[in-house]
Amino acid sequence: MAITQRVAASVLFAAAVALALAGCSPSSAPNSSSGGGQAAGSTATFSGSESGKVTMNLCADGDNDSIFVVVDGSATKLPGVVSKNDMNFDGEDSIYHLDKTGPMPRFSTDGNTVTLDGVKLTSILTPSNAITFSGKITCP
Repeated sequence: MAITQRVAASVLFAAAVALALAGCSPSSAPNSSSGGGQAAGSTATFSGSESGKVTMNLCADGDNDSIFVVVDGSATKLPGVVSKNDMNFDGEDSIYHLDKTGPMPRFSTDGNTVTLDGVKLTSILTPSNAITFSGKITCP
């Protein structure tokens, strides 16, 4: 009897994980692509003390999405997060956080696209280092 309960618990856990993962990558996203590739038009850029690109890596419920930031001249994907109220990423030299005195990230009504026009992030260690984003990122 104990073995049957352990097997049942394992099956339920595996099913819950599969459902959670399926929810992270909505198939209804416009221009979505399989294999983790980026959809056309899903890259925003930034410039300022550094320049580069940002793409959305993971779409989650609650408008709290993971991003990857790549600084020009580097192939390293720096992890970060974007939401309606915040945006940040771990840079190679500092943690960059949202300057809330300017524009905020704007999510589309379906939550699949985030417009970053004018969004500004500053370095925590060197506040004079700032970058400003433009463009849109889309769920992969």
